[in-house]
Amino acid sequence: MSRFSTSLLYGVFFLETVLCAGLTQIIDLGHPLDENSIAWDPKSGFYFTKKIGLFSVPPNNSWYAANELQTPEHIGTHLDAPYHFNQHGWTVNQIPVDRLMVGVFPSHYTFDNIHFLEWPN
Repeated sequence: MSRFSTSLLYGVFFLETVLCAGLTQIIDLGHPLDENSIAWDPKSGFYFTKKIGLFSVPPNNSWYAANELQTPEHIGTHLDAPYHFNQHGWTVNQIPVDRLMVGVFPSHYTFDNIHFLEWPN
């Protein structure tokens, strides 16, 4: 990402924060990962091993917590670069910032199960 793109991105966030304070809502689209998370390859999943208090660091044997985390690349909420399916496509750092932001408008509509059942096939 170029210095100009990075500066522009920070500038947009700053202006949005100042001009729209209290008028915006940030919605986190992320999902926590656990052993039930769906992965592209079902044989490779999310593994977390908690190892609190199992280690001491010389010379004074200070205690510290450590964990092990193993996860495949394609699990949970993430951004796939065009390069993933196209050897000549952009890698994540080559995607122009303006391709990652879109304008939206507030829409308050609630879907109930009946809406999906009545949805045309």
